Amino acid sequence: MQFVSGVLGISDGFITNQQEITEDNDGRFTSGYANGLIDLTEALSKATGRQLSQMASFRVSYLSIGLRNVNDTLDNDNGLIVGGDIKWYAPHKKTINMLQELRGYLKDHYAMLNPRKALWESADKNYMGMRFGWDSNTKPHGVSTDGGSNAFTSNGLNMAEAIIRYNLATGGSALSEGYDIDNNFGRALWDFRTPEMPQKMTFTSSFQNSIKGDSDKGETPSGSKEFIYQAQYPSQAIKVVGGLLAIDLTHCNTDTSGIFEDEYEIIVNIGIDGWEEF
Repeated sequence: MQFVSGVLGISDGFITNQQEITEDNDGRFTSGYANGLIDLTEALSKATGRQLSQMASFRVSYLSIGLRNVNDTLDNDNGLIVGGDIKWYAPHKKTINMLQELRGYLKDHYAMLNPRKALWESADKNYMGMRFGWDSNTKPHGVSTDGGSNAFTSNGLNMAEAIIRYNLATGGSALSEGYDIDNNFGRALWDFRTPEMPQKMTFTSSFQNSIKGDSDKGETPSGSKEFIYQAQYPSQAIKVVGGLLAIDLTHCNTDTSGIFEDEYEIIVNIGIDGWEEF
């Protein structure tokens, strides 16, 4: 088993748009406040000293999410509880077909632009292969472009747009498959053949600094509680296509009294049993 660990926004392969987390006034974060993305291929490439492809399915058997204090000029004097979603795309047959079709399309497109080059390369030109992100906003290192083909609105490859593109190209909607989606009778319970909705697991983590009270209340001791998922059997491992795990914060405790808000970082530990390329 391979283990990787990192802090969102600091470690290689651990990306976020909000590195330092503070509590929200009403206990519910604004949508998009803290979107994280873990790129297992980059983290494992650093750990193993070899270039790993995103065209693979990774088996995650251990996952923990915790909080830790930020080292700055303000001392944390309280605590924080956060909750959110862990999301990933599972390696369904149509999901794999979608990525393989996208790779073939881009190879042909790049070969047409440069007939002397049989393969195409990532945006930073140091990796010969397809690199893609989670959506148009959350991108790992070295995401490939669509080569000016206008296949993606953001020009950067990502799973969300790739799934929509593939379903449109293959007629994978409920209506195109002959299912009645306009009337109650026979209404389809799905939208696209290639899963548009990722797999999801909710989590909660907390961190408490010691608080000195008055003589009657005493002292609140320090402590922390990580979210931990550990597969007991190989069949319980989380299968992650493309090596992308999204971590989005949604809830927290309400804002505490005081002039300065406490600040925390999110640390993630992941155990990977192995991976299979396709």
